[in-house]
Amino acid sequence: MTAASARNADRTGVFPLIKSGAGASLVFLPDIGGNLLYAKKLAGALQSDVASYGARLPPKLVRDLHSLSLPEIADRLADQIEAYDFPGVTHLCGHSFAGLLAFETARAMARREATPTSVVLLDIPSPHRKTGFGLAAAEQRLKYAAYGLKDRFDLWRGALEPGRILHEFGFVRMDLRRHPESYREIIRGLYRAMADYAPASYDGPVLVVRATSAPDAASGPADLGWGELAAGGARTFDVAADHLGIVHDDAAIAETAAFLSCALNARAPVEALAALEEAF
Repeated sequence: MTAASARNADRTGVFPLIKSGAGASLVFLPDIGGNLLYAKKLAGALQSDVASYGARLPPKLVRDLHSLSLPEIADRLADQIEAYDFPGVTHLCGHSFAGLLAFETARAMARREATPTSVVLLDIPSPHRKTGFGLAAAEQRLKYAAYGLKDRFDLWRGALEPGRILHEFGFVRMDLRRHPESYREIIRGLYRAMADYAPASYDGPVLVVRATSAPDAASGPADLGWGELAAGGARTFDVAADHLGIVHDDAAIAETAAFLSCALNARAPVEALAALEEAF
């Protein structure tokens, strides 16, 4: 990194995740704990063809999380991303919650006529769509309900300290006791923003990487509901993995990286996917 780009990174909170090639630029958004560790393996697998970056949550944004909606959080992250001088065309990316943040950040950038070339969503269903009705989805709903009853019982008998479990029906249950104290307020703020989030339409294209072993994969739409919101088109690439495996399993990462290397370096990623579907 040059001295100029180092100053840029310090000012904006955007930084290179790994020494990368000079192709397209892929910016990973932070997860629900404010981390970018989920992106490390995929960034490494992409390094010969795609330059990978991370966008941090700046300290002032962390202090304000409790009072901000997800679109307001995304708007501040868009400020950082727009201020950075990327070497190639820019794409945004996120896994799970970070995918929601990537989508909303792209919308914020589009309002300023700085639309990224595409948004890559790694196995995150759109919150606006109805939950699937397959057996796996039904089992997941029952699990959410069982956890909720147990948490309430533990609170009643004094076995659980109030505020240590975050649980909104239909969302991942977050046990804050499993996370360092320094991350807990970030998780509380982002979890609340996620639970209240209702995505609106986006003019650009979306690339959906779907984990076929995830509970909703067999019962929901192939594009996980994003096609209804992405006016620029949505295409899906299936990977044989579960929700966490898509960013942790070596085979899944290699498959995803091969696909993204082609798609992100194409001039028109969504149109290029139609040709890529036959190759993969």
